[in-house]
Amino acid sequence: MTTITTTEAALRLGITPRHVRHLIKTGQLPAVKAGRDWLIEEKNLKQAEARRKPGRPRKGAGPDQYGVEPIFRPRQKGDA
Repeated sequence: MTTITTTEAALRLGITPRHVRHLIKTGQLPAVKAGRDWLIEEKNLKQAEARRKPGRPRKGAGPDQYGVEPIFRPRQKGDA
């Protein structure tokens, strides 16, 4: 049984540790309280990753990151 912390889970899921704790509190992510930390089993985290719906791209994620050409480009000096 391999366990990980909320911080490690957040990094793997691409969310904040606070959101991981919210998922635990609402019962969407099973975990065990050990002292002041929550411990999440590896298998439960993998199930959460599989259920995760794709969301909007992170801030700062430009179109080039996804291999998509921008539809519009900002006006520059000299454009008519």
